[in-house]
Amino acid sequence: MKKFTFTLFFATFATAIFSQTFWQEGTYGFTTGNLGLGFNAFPNARLSIQQADNMTTATNDLYGIYSMSSMNTANSKDLYGGYFFTSKSNTNSSGSIYGLYSETKSSSMGVAVYGTYSSAYNNSTYFNAPPQEVFGSYVYAKSTTDGPVYGVYSRVEAKPGNNDVFSGLFSGGKFSVFGKVGIGTTYPDVELEVVGTIRAHEVKVCLNRGCDFVFDKGYKLMPLQDLNPNFSTFYVIT
Repeated sequence: MKKFTFTLFFATFATAIFSQTFWQEGTYGFTTGNLGLGFNAFPNARLSIQQADNMTTATNDLYGIYSMSSMNTANSKDLYGGYFFTSKSNTNSSGSIYGLYSETKSSSMGVAVYGTYSSAYNNSTYFNAPPQEVFGSYVYAKSTTDGPVYGVYSRVEAKPGNNDVFSGLFSGGKFSVFGKVGIGTTYPDVELEVVGTIRAHEVKVCLNRGCDFVFDKGYKLMPLQDLNPNFSTFYVIT
């Protein structure tokens, strides 16, 4: 009897450990406890996912989390691959708040490392749709306090002597800033403030934006007899 009980207990335990559970269509909710997926026996978060590949040769990509969202119906609802809402309302709390925190490490040689990689494209032209905006990354930051607000904060550290270090690299298209830009300073007072040396092959200064139209072939120049009184009135020639 004891042997049978032990065998039954072991079989039940093994089934619970090594079996897989599949959920079909529907909604499932867990009000308490933590859920761990992968090799995590004791998850310390509401949802803890651990993915590892210890094989010598891997033929497939490895994703910690893979999200695929699709909408084929004709409606005006937004579609999110992932949506994160983070809130802390305790006024006595001093900890930081992260909507999304990403940490990527690599100890392999010749492997590109991306902290965050985002790819966005729009192929609605196949449906003769009007042009739509495409954002590879969209950041909106708002604060009602007096502290600094960063839409994007980038800090890069590299091996001393390495000149190929980029806090940001933009290729193609236009780069527009509606505000003030400071180089070598944190709080610029004008549209472009540089504390340091500027090196340029050519500098063009135009007091009136778009004044190059006077060089167009069809532009009608002021006759000299009409221009001459302006010199005697506004300019003194010595």
